[in-house]
Amino acid sequence: LGDSARLLPAHQMAWRHSPWVTARALGLLATAAVVVVSAVRLLRRRPPPRPVAAALPSDIARVATTAEVAAAVRAEGVCVVERVLDAAAVAALRERVAALEPRKRQNRRAKRWEHVHSPEAAAFAELAQHPCIAAAAKALLGPKHYLEKCGLVVSHPGATAQRWHMDTPHLFACREHLPPHSLSVFVPLCDLRPANGPTEFHLASHIKANLVRPPSRAAACCPAGSCVLYDPRVMHRGGANESEGERALVYLTLSRVWYRDTLNP
Repeated sequence: LGDSARLLPAHQMAWRHSPWVTARALGLLATAAVVVVSAVRLLRRRPPPRPVAAALPSDIARVATTAEVAAAVRAEGVCVVERVLDAAAVAALRERVAALEPRKRQNRRAKRWEHVHSPEAAAFAELAQHPCIAAAAKALLGPKHYLEKCGLVVSHPGATAQRWHMDTPHLFACREHLPPHSLSVFVPLCDLRPANGPTEFHLASHIKANLVRPPSRAAACCPAGSCVLYDPRVMHRGGANESEGERALVYLTLSRVWYRDTLNP
């Protein structure tokens, strides 16, 4: 009576010792062993080390030479060349632009206006040929490029900050980072200070991989007559004008000959 197996009916004893049940159990054990071995091998495999992303820059590069401009725009999306135009040249540019009738005026936001001019206007065409701008465009876009767009942006006192945006998006759906198809240039007609809302940039955000990283922001504060050169794919916005004076800047967009911006003509 102490043997519990003797209490089982004969048909259950036969089921327990069936060859089919024994084979089935051995099969399950073999499968479990394969799974365990595979899991152990998988855990022992070390994934290849991921490349460590370079730290994002903390401020906009201040450069002087064409090589430095090209390197900064490629790596960080933006740079500043200070005092490209002297005070007399800035005053002359302001007068020439003020004398022109724009093709159209666009209200970009409350108290923020864009005056769109013809690229054939002498004031803008000559500015695009300035050695600093022409050399930078050739280095970044190659010899075959043209002045696609130009104009004046005026931010009046009380203008609020723009939303963050790109001037033009990435053209092709690929993982590789491609060279710029355009180059944007700002020439401020007044000193850009924190109070009057200089353009702010998410540094290096023209590279797709950096769009998912915490942004590194910097404002392009600089003296009148400087050049702010940037890749139009970089995230940026015009800042809020909390000063008592207007903030005016001339802009140029130079593009490769095969590209035309049809969204913002």
